[in-house]
Amino acid sequence: MRTRPRALRAIVALLLASVLVLTAAQRFVSEGPWWLELSRYLPYPLLVAPAVVALLLSLRLGWRWLLAAVATIGAFATLAMGFVWNVDPGDDAPVDVRFMTYNVKALLAIDRRGGLAALAAEIERHRPDIVVMQDSSPLMRGRDPERPGPMFGLPEVKREAQYVIASRWPLVGCTTARADSAEAPLAFARCTVDRPGGAFEIVDVHLESPHSRPRAAAGATPTDTECGRASRSCASTTSSSATTSRSCARSPVARTRLTTGP
Repeated sequence: MRTRPRALRAIVALLLASVLVLTAAQRFVSEGPWWLELSRYLPYPLLVAPAVVALLLSLRLGWRWLLAAVATIGAFATLAMGFVWNVDPGDDAPVDVRFMTYNVKALLAIDRRGGLAALAAEIERHRPDIVVMQDSSPLMRGRDPERPGPMFGLPEVKREAQYVIASRWPLVGCTTARADSAEAPLAFARCTVDRPGGAFEIVDVHLESPHSRPRAAAGATPTDTECGRASRSCASTTSSSATTSRSCARSPVARTRLTTGP
């Protein structure tokens, strides 16, 4: 009878250890072996599944094992997934913004018959206030860079390198920035949305790996959507070519609550 509890404890310990190792590797190793890089392309629920199985098995092992399983899931959610809890400050009136990020693969859309029409229909169907696109510079062909005209029903359009940003409100101060503090130089676009009632800044980043974040460049570009009390709020968006179809099939639009000061 003692053999079974020992075997069960060994199985649970192995499952939890595997998730903890993966959590540490994804959080602290920017470029690792093939299995780590492959794991960055897998959905989070699949990666945390061993810890969930361990949690169910721990029901037969006592509260210490249950606590260890819960702690492991919590570590994965915060360290690997980058989970944050944004608290509504309450003092400022929040503003709802429909924010869409889309790796449009513009060259493929142009080469495919009806591709641009399908792309426009997809974006307009979600009715975003702001759409930030990656791999999108071919969309500007034939347009005046200074006065490109509306795109996807949005009047303000700016291009920075591979990035195209379209907005319901004026876009000012748009630049292409570069973070050299990362292991590989990271180029990103930055614009200020001059919305009545308060401006806020957006940062558009195209990463090579879907679960990576520009942590090494944290001083140059935000890595999470931040809603604060400052006079200029900040929203960042990242995209990876490997997750384009999956993210767009589910929901490429997020409704963000931005608080801006006077």
